[in-house]
Amino acid sequence: MYFASSMTLVALSCFMTVTVLNLHYRGENGRKVPSWVRKLIINRLGVLVCSEKNTHRFYKSHRQSSNNSAQVSPENNREEMKIGNGHVPKGDTNEVHFVSNRTNKDLLLHNKDPISGYLREQSTVLSKLEKHAEKDQDLHNNIDEWHEVAFIMDRFFLFFYIFTTVLTSIIFLAKMTEDA
Repeated sequence: MYFASSMTLVALSCFMTVTVLNLHYRGENGRKVPSWVRKLIINRLGVLVCSEKNTHRFYKSHRQSSNNSAQVSPENNREEMKIGNGHVPKGDTNEVHFVSNRTNKDLLLHNKDPISGYLREQSTVLSKLEKHAEKDQDLHNNIDEWHEVAFIMDRFFLFFYIFTTVLTSIIFLAKMTEDA
């Protein structure tokens, strides 16, 4: 009977290891963590096994705004408002303008300066690099979230395995003392 219980514990340990490794490498394909897994495992089970939230994230969220724009106040620096021909646009100087990669590209399209072609190419390349960096960041965030799920499940399985091993040992020791 002891040998059968030992075999069961070893099989249970192998199952738990395969499950944790499956969870650990699940995000490599870009698969996102479902919301129910996030709620159940990270929020509830993570608290139960004393795991600090987001301790395994190496990458911070990159989305600070939808179009990566910055506010520029014209009264602080009128030189920033100069368009390709060097003239400051007419209008209210108290307006707040948004400067982003997309609006700069639009300004370059209307300029006939020979350098503007190079600037247009650089703007296009920068836009592609920015999109690639966003995709890469999303992939790393997904991977880190799956790693966090795997870490929490590994800790839960550890506590469960220790509890099961101690319980099995107590049962066999109690049975041996009854038979003696």
